[in-house]
Amino acid sequence: GYYCTTFMWPVMTFGLEWTLKAIYYDEERFRRLLDKFAQISLRDFKAWAQCDIKVFISHDDICMSEGPLVSPDWLRRYVFPWYRRLWHELKCRGIRVIFCSDGDITPIVDDLVEAGADGFIMEPSCNLELITEKYGDEKILIGNVDLRVLTLGDRRAILNEVLRCLKTSGHCQGYFINVTGSIPDNVPIENLEYYFEVCRRYGRRPIRV
Repeated sequence: GYYCTTFMWPVMTFGLEWTLKAIYYDEERFRRLLDKFAQISLRDFKAWAQCDIKVFISHDDICMSEGPLVSPDWLRRYVFPWYRRLWHELKCRGIRVIFCSDGDITPIVDDLVEAGADGFIMEPSCNLELITEKYGDEKILIGNVDLRVLTLGDRRAILNEVLRCLKTSGHCQGYFINVTGSIPDNVPIENLEYYFEVCRRYGRRPIRV
């Protein structure tokens, strides 16, 4: 996996606020900066393409829970062309590319597919039903289990959350039940154990929920 595909480079270097200000005040100058960062990624992606791997996670936080951080049109001009170029280095060697971002990628999922993504790691804010309807038969779909339910919910809530995901996407051969991101230590251990139990009980194919 790779954390700073393109947009995360300036965010990690300068912070999100300054990155967004730079885009606003001087878009063309920011594009030149972004291209320089992306050249670093291109070097690294070419190196990863030489490895004996089957799947690669390409991470870039370009969304929040309400949707893209910046205009989709801006992403189409400056970010998605780089995705296409970077991912080509892997895909031409038969390596599948899984895209991962915070937030709701639903408004730009078609753009990600066009750029070459073979699948997505999805947070609960993503529209799992819509993405499954459009791409469940051909893409790898991972996640959508809400961490808040594991943290604050009871057994019934955890069961319902897992079954929600399985009922929506469990029929797809490329769907993987998953809590997006890491599971922090504030999740009650009894909730975590029950979550794993439910996944084992209902998550085996053929899915019967």
